Amino acid sequence: MINKKILITILAGGLSSRFGFKTKTFAKINGITILQKIINNLKYKNMKIIINTNSSEKNFINTNLPLVKDLRSDFQGPLAGIYSSMIWSKKNKLDVEWILSVPSDTPFLPKNLADIFISKIKKNTKILIARSENKIHPVIGFWHLSLINSLKEELDSNNRKIMNWVSKNKFEYVDFPVNKYDPFFNINNKADLIEAKKIPGTVTLVARRGEVVHFEANGMRDIERGLPMEKDTIHRIYSQSKPITGAALMMLFEEGKFLMTDPISRYFPEFSEMQVYVEGEGSNMKTEMASSPITIQQLASHTSGLSYSFMPGPVGSTYVAEETERGLGNVPSAGGEFFTSGTKPPFNSLREWTKALAELPLVAQPGTIWNYSVGMDVMGALIEELSGRTFGEFLEERIFGPLGMEDTGFMVPEEKLDRFAANYGPIPENMMLMDDPEKSGYRTPPQLESGGGGLVSTVGDYLKFAQMLLNKGEYEGKRYLGKKTVEYMTSNHMGSESADEGLTNLFNMLGSGYRVRGMGFGVTGSVVVNPALSGLPVSEGVYSWGGAASTHFWIDHKEDLIGIVHTQLLPDGTYPVRELMQLATYQAIIE
Repeated sequence: MINKKILITILAGGLSSRFGFKTKTFAKINGITILQKIINNLKYKNMKIIINTNSSEKNFINTNLPLVKDLRSDFQGPLAGIYSSMIWSKKNKLDVEWILSVPSDTPFLPKNLADIFISKIKKNTKILIARSENKIHPVIGFWHLSLINSLKEELDSNNRKIMNWVSKNKFEYVDFPVNKYDPFFNINNKADLIEAKKIPGTVTLVARRGEVVHFEANGMRDIERGLPMEKDTIHRIYSQSKPITGAALMMLFEEGKFLMTDPISRYFPEFSEMQVYVEGEGSNMKTEMASSPITIQQLASHTSGLSYSFMPGPVGSTYVAEETERGLGNVPSAGGEFFTSGTKPPFNSLREWTKALAELPLVAQPGTIWNYSVGMDVMGALIEELSGRTFGEFLEERIFGPLGMEDTGFMVPEEKLDRFAANYGPIPENMMLMDDPEKSGYRTPPQLESGGGGLVSTVGDYLKFAQMLLNKGEYEGKRYLGKKTVEYMTSNHMGSESADEGLTNLFNMLGSGYRVRGMGFGVTGSVVVNPALSGLPVSEGVYSWGGAASTHFWIDHKEDLIGIVHTQLLPDGTYPVRELMQLATYQAIIE
């Protein structure tokens, strides 16, 4: 078989002085050295791999691969490495006809690299050179061993430029596709290393006046496995679930099942005697009785006084303690528990969970401040109570099914796991895998269905939901919500100053690149009330929200526009994806 006649050589003989230390190939991306990532991508079909090096052999011992030093003492670059690999294969009497060479600083090599080269071999062709978007990569090539004498003559003449020698032989270019990263992107310096780790990949979409004008997938959905981001990649949308929960609630509102001014205790009596934080913490915490009940409107606008454990302060610390001691959890979803201890909550229903939640103190008196919270998860329980269906059933029957959101739900079924993205988080000068799709909790149904952060979806699916909102409740001839209901949902429900401080504190805490000023809040989503203060050239009234893994969407009624960006990078604000997406979108509008 042809794969038995191929020897792969990793050219690691460079000095790497631009990187700041000699062996740049041992720098790490996502906790894995560049060299190991290359080996992982090439290690298949039992092809033999060697490492060509001029540096200390001890650096490479742990690879357990044969080490081949250059036979040329005057450092003649990649050509010398290729020649030395040819000689080594002959001395070791390997059944080799071709040498596949790759540099030691290209961490995103495609796993089918050899297969692609093999498929392009033509009669009498002796050399194949990689090319991407017309950029030539002469170090990444297929070299026939019959060239060994010609290569020696070239080196003896002190000629080091690969393409000068290649041009003297019969060769072909082999073209490779480019996504976010060129598959042959090479790490030359520390800046390149950082650039390679800013974000794993994105799917971006812009629709205007009912037409999709931009839709692209870039980068990687799974860096470890070398899988590219695709337009139909499934992402954890975390808190981007909240607007969907809000729309579901408003459907029941239109049916007269409740009023927004209703106290939540009318449906869940455990919330009838809520305690409010006054001072102190832990066992020394002092509380007082709530002066007014929590309303459904306050749940929907994050003014209920409820909280999350990642929110600062003594109440947030109380949430943390409850997660640790009882597995209460912020986000009651087996798959979406990024902000929990990882312990599955000991509850069989959302209703059981709300009873435990009501034992915790409120951050402030209901209706007095904006504080990000689990209110949307309480709304999920309320939807179950009012509809007589499980939360997931209601979403499927009233939103996902009718809209054709086939890839949206609380889990990723087995037949779709190959489209499920990996989830990452940053560490200093690095990126680490947070949730492996092959081991993710999203592979199985969640113990509890989280309206605040439990959904997975695709950009294409979310477009349908967003278009329904932009159309003020209608999509493809079917009405889901009334016009005035959507206007109510996407309007500011508080004074701009009231929300400004809370939203600003939230996004500053998460590391967003700009202060979120000029923002109000509607039903489960933010509303721009002062574009000049927002820091971006957006329209007044823009309704939006995003998720913990840096996903984001917005609708702009004035421009008849939808924007969506999905990636998988925890936490939100690590890299200003939403800001840059909005800036790029609005600067392109000329009419």
